[in-house]
Amino acid sequence: MNTNKKLINEDDYKEEQILKMFDGITIGYALCEMVYDQDLTPIDYRFLRINKGFQEQTGLEITTTIGRTIKEIFPDIELIWIERFALLASNQVPIHFTEYNHNTNKFYDIYGFSQVKGKFSILISDITEQKKTEIKFLDSQSLLSVIFNNTRDLQLLVEYQGNHSFKVVAVNNSYLDKGKQFGIHVTKEDLIGKTLEVVCKDYIYLEPDVVKNTINNYKKVIDSNQQIKFVESVSIENFPYHAEVTLTPIINSENGKKYVFYNSHDITKETESIRLLKDSEERFALAVKASNAGIWDWKVLESDKLWVSDRLYEILGYQPREVEARFSNWKDWIHPNDSKRVMKVLKNHLENNVSYQLEFRIRKKTGDYAWIFTRGASVLNEHGKPIRIAGSVSDRTERKKVQISLKLKSREIEAKNQKLYQANQELLKTKERAEESDRLKSAFLANMSHEIRTPMNGILGFSRLLKDPGLSGDEQNNYIKIIERAGDRMLNIINDIISISKIESGERNISYTDTDIYNQVDFVCNLLKPEAENKNIGLYIDKQFSKKNIVIRTDGEKLFAILTNLVKNAIKYTQQGEITIGYSQKEEFLEFFVKDTGIGIAEDRQDVIFERFIQADVQNVMAKQGAGLGLSISKAFLDMLGGKIWLESKEGIGSTFYFAIPYQPGTEELEVKEKTIAPVDEEFEINKIKTLIAEDDKISAMLISKEMDKYSKKVIKAQNGLEAVEMFQENPDTDLILMDIQMPVMNGYIATQEIRKINKDVIIIAQSAFALSGDKDKALVAGCNDYLTKPINRAELLTLLQKYFKK
Repeated sequence: MNTNKKLINEDDYKEEQILKMFDGITIGYALCEMVYDQDLTPIDYRFLRINKGFQEQTGLEITTTIGRTIKEIFPDIELIWIERFALLASNQVPIHFTEYNHNTNKFYDIYGFSQVKGKFSILISDITEQKKTEIKFLDSQSLLSVIFNNTRDLQLLVEYQGNHSFKVVAVNNSYLDKGKQFGIHVTKEDLIGKTLEVVCKDYIYLEPDVVKNTINNYKKVIDSNQQIKFVESVSIENFPYHAEVTLTPIINSENGKKYVFYNSHDITKETESIRLLKDSEERFALAVKASNAGIWDWKVLESDKLWVSDRLYEILGYQPREVEARFSNWKDWIHPNDSKRVMKVLKNHLENNVSYQLEFRIRKKTGDYAWIFTRGASVLNEHGKPIRIAGSVSDRTERKKVQISLKLKSREIEAKNQKLYQANQELLKTKERAEESDRLKSAFLANMSHEIRTPMNGILGFSRLLKDPGLSGDEQNNYIKIIERAGDRMLNIINDIISISKIESGERNISYTDTDIYNQVDFVCNLLKPEAENKNIGLYIDKQFSKKNIVIRTDGEKLFAILTNLVKNAIKYTQQGEITIGYSQKEEFLEFFVKDTGIGIAEDRQDVIFERFIQADVQNVMAKQGAGLGLSISKAFLDMLGGKIWLESKEGIGSTFYFAIPYQPGTEELEVKEKTIAPVDEEFEINKIKTLIAEDDKISAMLISKEMDKYSKKVIKAQNGLEAVEMFQENPDTDLILMDIQMPVMNGYIATQEIRKINKDVIIIAQSAFALSGDKDKALVAGCNDYLTKPINRAELLTLLQKYFKK
């Protein structure tokens, strides 16, 4: 700190000494500091100290200048003043320059230096009178006369009179001489002092519209203070005359008068040469175009560059000049199988001057190859060596195609005759398969229509009956149970359709985990036992074969689906008797069976029972109560797991379905726990919570809101994700958010992520009608605590409420 303070004091001392040194002299002195923005970009500078000489030189009062910035004094100060001093304050290299300041209307000679970074000192002198003297000299009539009389260009000087009027003040001899060639005989005395409009009308005899256009050009120069150029073309006794005209603005710095300087430069020769060259090129181009051949020209000894015609670019598939024409490119484009032959012919031509003509393939812009025929001839130097070779290129692609096509046709005819018989046989087989597939799909669609319409009929019909007045409580409960069963049946159909859709699309998501087999089988049995008992059918595990404590690595979810499909099928097709589930290890596989005493399957149907859209007997009433997808789904899952499925069945006696999966012992010893379906306590107590429901479907929102009324002190609703985020911000004491995933404006994933930025602890449970694999994982990754699948199961909802909010 002391060192820094000492340095600051020393800097202040230096500045004080400098100010004293310059205080008594007439040269202006100023000490300034740079002003920077937040990015340290210099934007202004401030006057810290100035002497009396600075006041005299610039007219800026000491008392009103010190402490102010240059922009505060002159808001429209030119940027160059700030830029020059910013560089000086940064690199501390002294500068010296002369500059005009439009704010003071003076010229200054300035010397600048810096002893402290960010600050600078300037010495300034007013040199305005000196500059005026220089300008007077440059503006002198004698100098103008010298310029005028020593140029072949036509020159005219006009003075701006205001109100867009101009007066001729000077004209050179060349201007008068060129007028005589046009039959205009005038003298300087005739023109000088006249207005430009009078000269154009009465002395040069220009048409009214030309006079107007001429005056307008002069106006543009004065208004814009910018030089303009254009070309004039006329004819003198049937001979063309072209001139490049320049109109330049001039301001007399002493008296502020404005002038326009007219200069006309004869470019007739150049213009005519260009025209003749263009005519020659057009004739050559027409000749080339008529020949339909591409032309090339290569100065062998000078460079790698080629000149090629537009037609040659066209043959190669390029726009003219789209790619640079070089011999190296040409060489690279030659087909690899033709390259050596082409180079050999070219080399022989250049070395021995023999004929150069050959046919080969060359790569086009598209990557395809074109067949071309080229021929050329050389220009030799005095030593007999080629210095230039030029030639033509013809496109022979179509001709080659015809030749190749004729050869291939004969081979194709032979091959087609040979394949015709095979194709006919395959066609017959394909026709039979297509007819069978169409028949099966039609049967499936008819059955699917029946399966969807039947429960829907129950749901809609009994919903209408509930509206009837006078229903007893038992009748109402019975109707509600029927609606629930119909809904469950429709949900099962939808789940099967989703599963088969995933399989058809090739989705193969397999999740291997350690799975306790007995626990899995026992859970399926307990889960479906009530359904079996409703039909007075026994459902058992064959414990003679089924050992406990077998843990294997497999996809437990898919194993559960396979067992569930087989047992449900057995319950559906069994009228009386029993169903037995069992499993045992056989070599490298674990083999399962599901045995029933049902209707059985006809022998001619057993080979196709696992195909899509197949049922044992479409005419059977019980077979119609299912989509016919369970077995095909099970087979597809087993294919994924590396297993297999088969059956034994006799009509009227029953069926046994077997399946096997690879026996891969688990990597961990699992604590064997029986899976049970825990009862839900609907009367559990929780502290009343504040619930936010994000749901765009009004019916779903009404349903879940009704479910939550019992457990909530307040329920608020949002119709999209963005509204959910805004409502949470307004209600930060929210305890639970039920977040729909698919919503307009902002989906549930994004809404969850936004809420998690605000609050990490609020419980968010996702709810979605998309029962696809990966949805739950996406919800958890987005920040949800749990996941519910629509339609919302009350037991599952209550289980989650107990999990997070039970007292």
